[in-house]
Amino acid sequence: MLKTKAKGKFIRISAILMALLLLLGACSKQGGEAEPPKDPEANGSNIEIKEPDAPDPDENLFDWAKGNEKSSFSGYTVRMNNLQYHLIDSSNRLNESSDEPPYHRIDLMIEGLKDKSLEEKINTKIISQVNEFTDLKRVPDAQGIKALQAKGLDPAKFRSKEVYVMPYCNMGNILSLAVYSSAYYKLSDESFIPLSECKTFNIDLNSGKEICISDLFADNVDGIKYLNDAVNEAISKISTYDNPFIDIYFDEDYTLSLAGAFTGLKENQKYYLNGKNGNLVLIFDKETPEFHSRDGVSLLQIDITEVAAFDRFIFEGENIYESDELVYNLIQRPLRADMNLSSFDKYDPIPEITGVIIIDSPVYKELTEAQQRFVSFSDEDIAEIKNIFTEKTESFRRQYAVDTTRYEGHLESHGLRYGNYICLSRNEIHYMSRDDIWKPLFSDTSYETRCYKIGEDEPLKIEDLFKDPENWKEKVAPAIAKSALNYFGPSSSTPLNPDLMLQMGRDLLDYCTSFSITGDSLRFSYSPPEGFLYDYLPADIKLLENYYYFEYFAESIPFADIGCEHLNIF
Repeated sequence: MLKTKAKGKFIRISAILMALLLLLGACSKQGGEAEPPKDPEANGSNIEIKEPDAPDPDENLFDWAKGNEKSSFSGYTVRMNNLQYHLIDSSNRLNESSDEPPYHRIDLMIEGLKDKSLEEKINTKIISQVNEFTDLKRVPDAQGIKALQAKGLDPAKFRSKEVYVMPYCNMGNILSLAVYSSAYYKLSDESFIPLSECKTFNIDLNSGKEICISDLFADNVDGIKYLNDAVNEAISKISTYDNPFIDIYFDEDYTLSLAGAFTGLKENQKYYLNGKNGNLVLIFDKETPEFHSRDGVSLLQIDITEVAAFDRFIFEGENIYESDELVYNLIQRPLRADMNLSSFDKYDPIPEITGVIIIDSPVYKELTEAQQRFVSFSDEDIAEIKNIFTEKTESFRRQYAVDTTRYEGHLESHGLRYGNYICLSRNEIHYMSRDDIWKPLFSDTSYETRCYKIGEDEPLKIEDLFKDPENWKEKVAPAIAKSALNYFGPSSSTPLNPDLMLQMGRDLLDYCTSFSITGDSLRFSYSPPEGFLYDYLPADIKLLENYYYFEYFAESIPFADIGCEHLNIF
């Protein structure tokens, strides 16, 4: 869950939220109006339900936002919006003795636009959709719902229900998010069936209007054709059966199941943008009957980063935010592995010691020879590891007078591209145990990362990323101090000393062992001496022994906290 950046504003935000909730009634369903519940308790809360306002003429489905008339591919560095996101848990947990089941509700509010009227309008639109999905009398708008109602589906009878908002993308003056409703509904035979619904919003923050899917593409690209071709390619990888669940196509954790002939996407196709990798995610539900989902919603992720125009809604010289800070992110890009040369889940047995080495080592086409050597495990590397652990095995067998030890090793490497940089990692994990009682005898993990500029053989040093390389720690230490104050502050009855936290950040960076670039932050690994934190924190903060606290406040430092103006990677 995202954390609120300005904690001091939480009470004001909550008050605004409750005011909006009191003003909003049950919203009209897509394609028709829904009768509001007569009993306020039917909505699972004490919120007063009122008739919805008359439709806003600006909300015409095809009254699309209008961006720059000419827009081309904008590269892999994207400007982010300066919004704050407030995710607020408004779940209604009813009394355990009540016959009515609880639902869990997560609301979202944005803050940071200069135009407060537009900001309120966007917040109202989001909360209105959450209200609609949390209506306990609302029949899920899912495929096959009439047949399920014939089997006894009652929208008010469910085992659990969740309604939540996911903000997926905040780049290029675009707000892309999805409101989900997911529940297990009870049928007449006492069985339960999962059903989900999804409503997406892709909002131009200049106007508050919806962004047509084709406007996400550069002017020289037919966006609908590009997406249709991608969907057809996905379809070509699956087969059609009478049972739509037999064959499912997996694409990076998204699933697609074909239920009929695909005839092409419509202009108002439901979608959202993935802000991490810049990909477009198509939503298939009742409005796209040629695709089937077990629970009502299917998703397909499509790479559009080579043809996208994410800056179409950024107008030169205009700042629509209260903050003047410029924040940039790097779009995450996968490196393409040569499947004929790569090793995935390759087992190399060592029968002499009842052991095995499992190798996952891709061969990437984009890498230089030196870069590829780093992520490769040669025959010599594997032979050396075998010799080391054969000797260790024999030593443990003599020590414990047993011959039932088992060794397992994992050799893994992978890489990702961020903007004009490539980050590679190489991992070795070794584990040995007594096979008779599964007693661990030995374990060891080594992890190494390297960052390269595309086409260069020499790995980067951390100072290479900064415009003032000699003073890079002075740019990162304040961000660590800020994060430490937020992380440890609530646990202490004594206010933390900001100057001491700043010194802790400087000292910790002296123990930095490696770094990597991600889409929105720099990641650091540290190896400080034992008890390092005791010198900087109040005594009332009880620290656990052998606990790596640094991953929670000092491992991932956002570009925005460092200051994009100090970095030369954009």
